[in-house]
Amino acid sequence: MLPNREKHYQSLANYYSNLARLKRYRAVVHLEDKTDKQFWEPLFGRYLPGEKFHFISYSKSPQGNGATGCRQCLAYRPWLNRCFVVCIDSDYRYLLQEAGIDIQHFIFQTYTYSFENHLCVPEGFNRVCKESCGIENGCFDYGTFLQKYSLLIYELFVWRIAFEAKGHDGFTENQFQQAISLLDFSPNIVMQGEDILLYVCVKVEDKLEELKRNFAEFDILKVKE
Repeated sequence: MLPNREKHYQSLANYYSNLARLKRYRAVVHLEDKTDKQFWEPLFGRYLPGEKFHFISYSKSPQGNGATGCRQCLAYRPWLNRCFVVCIDSDYRYLLQEAGIDIQHFIFQTYTYSFENHLCVPEGFNRVCKESCGIENGCFDYGTFLQKYSLLIYELFVWRIAFEAKGHDGFTENQFQQAISLLDFSPNIVMQGEDILLYVCVKVEDKLEELKRNFAEFDILKVKE
């Protein structure tokens, strides 16, 4: 006999699956949050044009509250099917190849940390500039800036993956974000952001030295491979 919590999610999964069949949706799609719809809906529309999908951004917890987030989505894992699927941000699941998180198990995931990262490409930033100012971006080279920034933070990112893989809390996600943050510095547009890259470089190098000193046992080369 299933515990009450599992009975709850199995019952809801059956409800959503039957709803899809009744309403002739291709599937009911459970998202982490309502803001995720603007990312996932166009993707489903692009690859399955003409099909109808019903997107939901929350569902009831066993306590009867509206619950959101990745954990709520994955609570349905044993009962997902072609009529009821979930979409989640990968966090680090894709890179770490977490078992059972894939299309074969009716779970769609981003291959970057979050869906927001998919928008952090030169074309995306240029589009934001145009939408905000009404003119094309002709003064800042986002492509070159992002390439330099990515190379700059790459090794520290590998360290973060290593800690995540081991379940070690010596280098947290928050610490990583603080080390690579651009938010506390206003870049010089004329310099194409070289000043902010130098600023981040100092923070990243300091953190790398600290990690190498305190966690010499970590095999970073293996993680890079």
